[in-house]
Amino acid sequence: MNEMLNTVRQSQLRMRLASIECRLSVLHADRKPVPTDKYALVSITDIRNDTILFTTPLLLPDEGKLIYGCRIMLEGTSFSIMGGGIKRLNELSPYEYRMEYSLDEQEQIRMYAAVNAMLETAATSISRAIASYMSFHSRAYRNRSLPRQSFQI
Repeated sequence: MNEMLNTVRQSQLRMRLASIECRLSVLHADRKPVPTDKYALVSITDIRNDTILFTTPLLLPDEGKLIYGCRIMLEGTSFSIMGGGIKRLNELSPYEYRMEYSLDEQEQIRMYAAVNAMLETAATSISRAIASYMSFHSRAYRNRSLPRQSFQI
């Protein structure tokens, strides 16, 4: 039961992270700035101390000559991160990538606090929904009576 609950929670966590708007753009190519305001929306699957994992249907170059920027839009606040060292983790679409990024310490603390607050709110809502469903289900199960059968000989 606990294993199933953990799997459900991890799935909900991934779904919640994927709901964060993340705009990926190219900032530098061969050490030269790329003046553009175009971006691609990507789905975040994990955020770690110095890496971000995301999926996209786009086949991105990963030879290391590009520097990418991500603007993470989170509940009225945005965070800009820069990263290089992008690496494709699978060969089938949707592609999953890992990007090493840099962010100053204060911004990283603010970003993690905002992400954690969003996940905590989501976890509370999900817990309430599960508890509500379980209470309804167990009551229905307890009150269910089997039809009585009578046999005549």
